[in-house]
Amino acid sequence: MLKLKRLDDGDYKYICSIANWSLNINADAIDITPLGTKWKHAMKDLVSAGGEINWIMDIHDDTFIDPQDLLALLIETQTPAAEAEAQFYISNADNRYTCFAPVDIYISMKILIVASNINVAVAEAIRGATTFVSTEELVIVQN
Repeated sequence: MLKLKRLDDGDYKYICSIANWSLNINADAIDITPLGTKWKHAMKDLVSAGGEINWIMDIHDDTFIDPQDLLALLIETQTPAAEAEAQFYISNADNRYTCFAPVDIYISMKILIVASNINVAVAEAIRGATTFVSTEELVIVQN
């Protein structure tokens, strides 16, 4: 489940039929090995995050939610219109099919949409993939 709030807009809202999402959090290793030593030394660089949201829009299903906000964020270039706050849910209290306790657990962060790919085929659901990067520190929230 994904909730998104545009920074130039009001409340959080659910974004389309999310097939899946992935989040990559990484910190590169910086080589700090002094000359003449036998073993390599390293330290952790700054942390960055980004990922991909894969969504499906079935035009024959009247319950789908339009992914227009995800697509609109790609063509915006001026902050704050280009930036959004996202809540990526790992566990949802209403979801009974989870191994987690019945609580909300989500990752909250500000994101920029940097790429979108839309796949349209005749008489099939419209599929898309949206790539994002974080613009600030992310927070893991448990309610």
